[in-house]
Amino acid sequence: MQPPHGYPPGGPPPQYGHAPHPQQAYAPQPQGYAHQGYPQYGYPGQGYPAQGHGQPPPQALAPHAAAMVPQSGARTVWGHPLEPGEKVVYYKRLPRTGARIFMFLMGFPTILMFGLGFYLIYLAIADRKNATYAQVITNKRLMAYNGAGKVEFSIRWEEIAGMNKVLRNGATTAFGVRNRNGQKFMYTSDLMFVERVIEQGLDNPKSRDQSGEVYFDAVVV
Repeated sequence: MQPPHGYPPGGPPPQYGHAPHPQQAYAPQPQGYAHQGYPQYGYPGQGYPAQGHGQPPPQALAPHAAAMVPQSGARTVWGHPLEPGEKVVYYKRLPRTGARIFMFLMGFPTILMFGLGFYLIYLAIADRKNATYAQVITNKRLMAYNGAGKVEFSIRWEEIAGMNKVLRNGATTAFGVRNRNGQKFMYTSDLMFVERVIEQGLDNPKSRDQSGEVYFDAVVV
């Protein structure tokens, strides 16, 4: 009787080729990239640390914005460094786009009217250099900047000798302070809030440091 499956006596012929390798075991690797030295990103509740919403890394800033940040890494307002411990308690970015568009639109039709059109167009082009674009009050200083990032005025709280208000037809058109030499430092917009912040800062000096910091633009925009 022949063996089953047609094998000759003694069983099946020997197998030729490579002997099977023993199965290799691998330790399970954790998911993600933490084991490669990279920080983990994700959302709370998924095993990843939550990310904050602070200042973006330098490479995330626009080219012109990154250039405005000092190499020392100091905080800035409108492109200018803040002092250690200085915080912004009032900030107002003045909208000037509408005024510039109006001067352009009025300038072109009135070019032939005694040169008035050229003057209006010039004002529109030079608006960033001539007009206030940012009003700033910190716990240490009062400041104003034009649209090109130049300081229009800056005075420290301890240099203030008094307050000044300009009225026209019963309405406040400017509010600010003066130093001991009589030099005036005036704001011309958002005057209700400006007056309130300055009066509080002068009446209660401790409130300057106790006030919370407000949102502000770190660079010229």
